[in-house]
Amino acid sequence: MNYGLTSSTYRRRESEGINEGVVSLSKRVLWILLIFSEFVMPREHLLNTPKPRLKQRCEVDVIIVSKSELQILNATVVGLRNYLIPCPRHIYVIVPASHLGECRQIANVKCIDEKSMVVVDCQQVQCILAGKGYAWARELAPNRGCWYYQQMVKLLSVTVLPLSGYYFIWDADNVLLRRYNAFVGSTPRILTSGSSVREYIPTTAALLHLTPTRERIVTHQALIHKRTMLQIIDHLCPTRDPSTSFATSCAMRIIEKIPKRQWKVNIAFSEYHLYFSWLLYYGSQQVYLDRRTTFKRKRIPVTYDISSLNANVCRTCPYAVLEHVHQAHSGVENPLRYPPTGISGLLHVINVYLSCRNGQQ
Repeated sequence: MNYGLTSSTYRRRESEGINEGVVSLSKRVLWILLIFSEFVMPREHLLNTPKPRLKQRCEVDVIIVSKSELQILNATVVGLRNYLIPCPRHIYVIVPASHLGECRQIANVKCIDEKSMVVVDCQQVQCILAGKGYAWARELAPNRGCWYYQQMVKLLSVTVLPLSGYYFIWDADNVLLRRYNAFVGSTPRILTSGSSVREYIPTTAALLHLTPTRERIVTHQALIHKRTMLQIIDHLCPTRDPSTSFATSCAMRIIEKIPKRQWKVNIAFSEYHLYFSWLLYYGSQQVYLDRRTTFKRKRIPVTYDISSLNANVCRTCPYAVLEHVHQAHSGVENPLRYPPTGISGLLHVINVYLSCRNGQQ
């Protein structure tokens, strides 16, 4: 029945209904194709072909402390520029003076000599820690002393550089693969998907005089609230030594405060664990504990071509940490990995003590 409509009007409206049905079906097919391409089809090399950014204010600074091989550091910087939300205002790359030339080959970064930040060398750090007992000395070597020195630089950079109200401490081997938003709405995001490293707890407790409530918060990057970090530093270093810079004297004070190690109890230090433990215990601002977002530690050979790294490394996580290849290139080694044991451990301890003694003469 055409309900009183003329045959031409009826045919026209019937045709319009068919057209609307075709458009609706086309939209559904388009959505299916978009979902399929996002989650099923292989992704292109996202480091070189980023998705267009939404317009946003570049308002957070990023601190990278590195002794890294240039290719890894460049991949890290490219990832930050392409995928970090909010986008970086300044990326400060703090390196030894011998690496400043390499650093300046990277576009859009500010290269800084690490000695302009904290005037302590790796040998000094090693010898102070070795004086805390056999277990410390067994795990230390000059490159492992550099590991702790770099942590002091990251921790105290806020006392030297004109950083933004929120800023990032970002590991040099942490490569973003896709967009990562540091905030949930206006609330800072804290990832709780790190490894359980109980060795950090005694040091954090001794330095901050609190009982840490979380272990899995060391995730190779941290969004830092500047005022909170300055409160932590005031707590750690309430007095100033007028004979040297504040950052240098505070670094020495923190290293000296790290507790001695018992024979079978490993102790280590993490600037990330220190900051987040204080923030979660004393902090007044609201934070979002993200239990879902994960990252990947990528085990790759030293000869790995970093330019071939793409988002297929991890289909669900925003970044990959190239820790093993980075340490091989940079010579800065994680002190918790593979300390010498038995006779070789004893000989190593003797060498550490002799080198410290000769350095003091």
